[in-house]
Amino acid sequence: MTETRTEYASGVFCWVDLSNPDLDGVVRFYGELFGWDARTLPGSDRYTMFTRDGEPVAGVLPRELEGRPPAWNTYIAVADAEVAAKAVESAGGRVHRPPAAERDHGVVAVCSDPEGAVFFLWQSLGFAGASLVNEVGSWCWNELLSRDPERAREFYPQVFGWHHETEVYDGLACTKWSSHGRVIGSMVPLEEQPDTPPHWMVYFTVADLDDATARATALGGARVAGPMDVGTGLVVLLRDPYGTVFAVIRMADEPDTAAG
Repeated sequence: MTETRTEYASGVFCWVDLSNPDLDGVVRFYGELFGWDARTLPGSDRYTMFTRDGEPVAGVLPRELEGRPPAWNTYIAVADAEVAAKAVESAGGRVHRPPAAERDHGVVAVCSDPEGAVFFLWQSLGFAGASLVNEVGSWCWNELLSRDPERAREFYPQVFGWHHETEVYDGLACTKWSSHGRVIGSMVPLEEQPDTPPHWMVYFTVADLDDATARATALGGARVAGPMDVGTGLVVLLRDPYGTVFAVIRMADEPDTAAG
């Protein structure tokens, strides 16, 4: 499913970026892995945007968030960041960084759910988010890994108005999140990973899982798990040279779920 996006509805995932101070190393690894180009935005404290075919696909925040190692960040579009931040707190979450304008691009806030899984609020002032999604070499999915799925199924609908449906696949309860009549993400329980904190996992589409895995390994990364059949495609979990885990997926021919 190829899509070029110019806007995102409130409550929908809209952008992903990586928090890592080693900008040069990150640009090399992900640029060579996914065929991305990179450009640093002027006047932005080195914030760097990845593009593919000239379209924004992801970004790099060249610093670590306080108390959090390098990680991929999940952004959720909102109509009003101030209102959404208050909703996060009312629902039992935490606002780590209150809403602040990023020049004329948008208003951003850093939040976490009651378990501590971090996500970002994004109120567009001109930059809506990723233009190219659900295509080879681009972001395509967001999945919450949770130790308390019942609590998450209360929190996210209260804040963003999401709906959810849970089904069991091979003994694993998988929740699908939907917004505006469309499935936008998922959640699986963290059951056998005691050292892994709750977090949002970011997925990227690739044409060949073996090639992507070999490429990542040659660039200093590693395969963590997979391939796994998740219904919409085959997934491999990879780790970049800095320890950040992300997912790559070879999508089924006509997936019924996608980013945005």
